[in-house]
Amino acid sequence: MDVAEVDLESAIAAADPIALRAALWIQTRSPALAAMPSHRPGAMTSHVVPPLELREPSDVERVRAEALVVMRALQAGDLTPRTPTAADVPTIVELLTGDRVAEETHEFWWEELAAVEQSRRPDPIDEAALRRTFPDLHVVIIGSGMGGISAAVMLQAVGIPFTILEKNADVGGTWFSNTYPGVRVDLPSRAYSYTFEPDHLWRHYFAPQDELLEYLQHAVDRRGLREHIEFETEVSALRWDADIQTWHITVRRADGSTTTIDANFVVSAVGLFSRPRQTDIDGLGTFRGTAMHTSEWDHSVDIKGRRVGVVGTGSSGVQVVRELADAASRLTVFQRSANWISQLANYTSPIPDDELWMLANFPYYVNCVRIMQVHSIGDTDARVGFNDVDPDWDDPHSVSKTNAALRESMVRYIEEQLAGRPDLIEKVTPVYPPMARRVPKDNGWYAALREDHVDLETRPIRRVVSDGVELEGGDVVELDVLVLATGFRTTEYLWPMTVTGVDGVDLSEAWSTDGPRAYLGIMVPRFPNLFCLYGPNTNPISGGPCMWGELQARFAAEAIGALARAGRRSIDVRREVFEAYNELLDENLATKVWLDSRQTSYFVNDHGRVVTNAPWQTRQYWRWTRRPELDDYHLSGGADEGQ
Repeated sequence: MDVAEVDLESAIAAADPIALRAALWIQTRSPALAAMPSHRPGAMTSHVVPPLELREPSDVERVRAEALVVMRALQAGDLTPRTPTAADVPTIVELLTGDRVAEETHEFWWEELAAVEQSRRPDPIDEAALRRTFPDLHVVIIGSGMGGISAAVMLQAVGIPFTILEKNADVGGTWFSNTYPGVRVDLPSRAYSYTFEPDHLWRHYFAPQDELLEYLQHAVDRRGLREHIEFETEVSALRWDADIQTWHITVRRADGSTTTIDANFVVSAVGLFSRPRQTDIDGLGTFRGTAMHTSEWDHSVDIKGRRVGVVGTGSSGVQVVRELADAASRLTVFQRSANWISQLANYTSPIPDDELWMLANFPYYVNCVRIMQVHSIGDTDARVGFNDVDPDWDDPHSVSKTNAALRESMVRYIEEQLAGRPDLIEKVTPVYPPMARRVPKDNGWYAALREDHVDLETRPIRRVVSDGVELEGGDVVELDVLVLATGFRTTEYLWPMTVTGVDGVDLSEAWSTDGPRAYLGIMVPRFPNLFCLYGPNTNPISGGPCMWGELQARFAAEAIGALARAGRRSIDVRREVFEAYNELLDENLATKVWLDSRQTSYFVNDHGRVVTNAPWQTRQYWRWTRRPELDDYHLSGGADEGQ
């Protein structure tokens, strides 16, 4: 929609008044705008904080009227758009969130506002120092998903050469591999966006897979990253050579050949959801129909009019059911245990054209919407408190007052969606507290369960037989297609790569005691110059993986810069620092709901330890990862060591 086609008043009316007020303040600096009272009338019904609203309807109308004047002046050339500055951050964020901004978070919020090109970037590195320390500098990034792209952009910003090794045929990572019907992100689109690519015109409030892949491809192509990527190249082994301070990387090409690539540094960005977990159900190989994992969807299979079964009711299982229910003649959902499923406003809704026009044309409106969305999944007490266990709380169904309020809201939603179906209400209401597992979002799943041709089967599966699924008791559900929504190998970080560090230590052996651990989720002792993105215990409770991936990628670039300035060639976290961090990690994990004994989830490994989730708030993690504290590391390899 271009300027000539838009009804300006309609477009402004479609804008969020809170975001519009802040964008208008950026242009006018009007004290009257800042003085307008606001409140947050909505209750917490999911992991997303409900939006702020202007308290007085007259203020909403005033904001719209003033925005109309400003927009017309901009179109006429009578007004030049003002760019916000870092000094404006406290006012802008308070206007958008209702919260006063602590001084120590100003830099974080300035980065998230993304009002200037690549607002989040590493400190500059002197080119001469970089070349002097690393005459043949080369960094290898493993993976071109969201984290790998972040790493490439951060390295590119400071002139560090890199190669990306990607096992797939294109970029995108999980958003390339997962194409099953209904797949989409469960965070608001703008909060799931890079600070270096903030103004992409998402077409949905929560982007589906095709938009996410398009976004990542756009980010790669706009920065010329594709020329640095070797596609269909899978890393099978990494070996550290201490004599020359270099990683030897064994890769397998699409034709089956293998070769070795050398790099000073390796950034692993293989992701958390890159390797599907295949089911261990007996008899799967005897099934005469089509069986497929959600992450290996076969689009040549026609679902229409077929008898379909879905094993699993996690995020993938919930997402795919709504789409399959619209096509299948019979759909059976095999539920091993009930899952909390939350409502989320506009979860599957497209963004109206008028609002899209405002996002594209009103100066910094898109940035203001971004801040609102980032705050909605951020470090608010109302959100992070869901996960905290109150040792004095006495309620068998919840773990704290905040958690109980969330459970009450979610139970009420179940009862509303399944009114008149007490049988279904009983089946889908979990026995464990909310947030102990990942919480899928309702895309019409409850509505699908009400349909006559959809069955929710809670009897255990005994085995798969040639014509369907046999349940305990002997009944057989006849099927043409069996969909396995059985998740991913989330607790097996860097699998199936073999990683060999100092003195031949094997990473799998280093992690054999109780599973993967890393300092800040990024570095492991005796594996120098290896940085993990989305590593152990970095699945965030606030902020989201895109944001944390940027923080980790910048940390890697900052570490390389610190080495160049120090004239050293390798960096390895000290054992005592690693152990102190993990002791603090375990103390904090013990206070969370994720180990509730009434459930199991992909958060927890075979040792009974949470290995995926981070208990930290984002502002804390941002501070820890802003720059490496060099006293926490062994720096080695330099001119005075004969290197």
